[in-house]
Amino acid sequence: MALTIHYTLATRTPLSDDDVADLAARARTFAVEAEVESVSHLEQVRPDTPLAHEWVVVPPVRGGATHLNVPPAAGHLFTVTVGQGCEPLLLGLCRYPAAVRHRGRDLPTKVGTGWRLRQACQTQGAGLWGWDHFFRCHLTVIQILAHWRELGVPIRIRDEGGYWPRHSVLTLRRNILRLNGIVAAMIGAPPAETAGVS
Repeated sequence: MALTIHYTLATRTPLSDDDVADLAARARTFAVEAEVESVSHLEQVRPDTPLAHEWVVVPPVRGGATHLNVPPAAGHLFTVTVGQGCEPLLLGLCRYPAAVRHRGRDLPTKVGTGWRLRQACQTQGAGLWGWDHFFRCHLTVIQILAHWRELGVPIRIRDEGGYWPRHSVLTLRRNILRLNGIVAAMIGAPPAETAGVS
């Protein structure tokens, strides 16, 4: 349990691989110009790329259901290292197969058509370096994600901190303090020792 920003980029607009590469390159340029530690090179995705996988629920045979890994068939990705304690932000667009083979039969992936990416970025750990650092990281992640809309790519953002979409700093501060208190209770430490946010 840690304060996380969940996001889904998805477009049903017919786009070629070159279109997607161009969109990802433009988004990467925006990230490079932001206040971040580093931005990786743009990577062309292949089925053996260990990033951006989806999961399909496999109907139970005996016992509970399990999940089947669905690697992307194509795409373009890059990673942003925002700041200390903040998880890397994976960005780009991928195309997924309509079905995957499991035990002799095809299972629909149900990830839709077109290009997409569903990921999450945990920012709570940035609080160990104080409120200002945490807030900068959290805000930077939101700004980089929201920029995709300016590029014409629909994005859904679910901010557990409550900052987005109303830009409420007060709500974000209240939520990070509450979650830091929960973490402190779990490890038996005073809240001030689990994060520098106060």
